[in-house]
Amino acid sequence: MVKFLPFLLVTLPLILAHRTTRQFPEFDPSDTRPLVESNKLCRTLTRSRLLHHAWHFQNFAVGSTDGNRAFGGIGHNATVGYLFNEISKLSEWYDVTLQPFWERYSAATGSLVVDGDVEVFYAARGTPSVKNLKAELGAAKGEGCNTSDFGANLTGKIVLLQRGNCTITLKSRLGKAAGAAAVVVYNVSYYSSLMG
Repeated sequence: MVKFLPFLLVTLPLILAHRTTRQFPEFDPSDTRPLVESNKLCRTLTRSRLLHHAWHFQNFAVGSTDGNRAFGGIGHNATVGYLFNEISKLSEWYDVTLQPFWERYSAATGSLVVDGDVEVFYAARGTPSVKNLKAELGAAKGEGCNTSDFGANLTGKIVLLQRGNCTITLKSRLGKAAGAAAVVVYNVSYYSSLMG
């Protein structure tokens, strides 16, 4: 009995948990909707329909005053509204609700003057406030994703880095650790899809 009791104490909670947990939803015989057929569903996912939606997302970005769809901005909120409206069209299949989500958000712009030309930019979240910074421009050896990309010759300079392959946060932290006065991350193409 002594050997059997520990086995019973371990297995009894598992048996009880299994009996109280439903693994699959109950079948509702009154539900007359047809089952989803994956081959038919796949045929509805056409290139033109996907590009149609992508066009809307891109317009939310370039049409907003903040120029992107970053969290909390105008473009982001337009994207959420668009997705909500599109999925709501499937209310026969889904109960669609918009879940409230609260998070701190800040947006900032700045300008950079190079050879007399003023370029406006959007600052990344957490970017410190800087005014009247004057420094030479410098370029990292690589993409700015590794410590080795920043040489000693970038100390005190504004480092230009191409966007992509790692986060803007990592590029900024590595630039700061290398002694850069600032890090400016730029897009190669306005319509490129890049990380960070």
